[in-house]
Amino acid sequence: MSGGHFNGNGYIYYKISEFADELENEIEYNDKPKPAKNRWEDEWTPAPRNFHVEVIDALRHYVKIIRTVASAMKAIDFLYSNDIGEDTFLNRIEGIAQQYLVGEAKEKIDFLLAGIECYRGVFMTDTDAASNTEDKMAWAHEMISWEMEARLKGIID
Repeated sequence: MSGGHFNGNGYIYYKISEFADELENEIEYNDKPKPAKNRWEDEWTPAPRNFHVEVIDALRHYVKIIRTVASAMKAIDFLYSNDIGEDTFLNRIEGIAQQYLVGEAKEKIDFLLAGIECYRGVFMTDTDAASNTEDKMAWAHEMISWEMEARLKGIID
């Protein structure tokens, strides 16, 4: 393993990355019991947390930030350990930033596309769409508004 300049911290970026892995696992099992790792664990496995969707969205957002910080810390440690030069460091940091920003943009685009599909689904599934278009529009608007509010709280706040 390279790095080690900040070895008093014991490759802390690796521990931070492990924290992100564990948090992702917790998020995955938010509303269901975790599988037991061994036959003794069943009696010690806590019940599912059942956090609200706003909390889960916020946690998912922060997993990305935590992973970004861990990657930047690793690049910094490699720079100070003389494992990479300044140009390589700047390229890595730029790549880390781009990866984070692209992920954020993709998440927002996917959300908008899902909203468009919801509107499309409401109007394309019924053969007599003209008879209750206003009701369908109101329902679709209410559903998308609720979903947007829930997601944006986790992304923006």
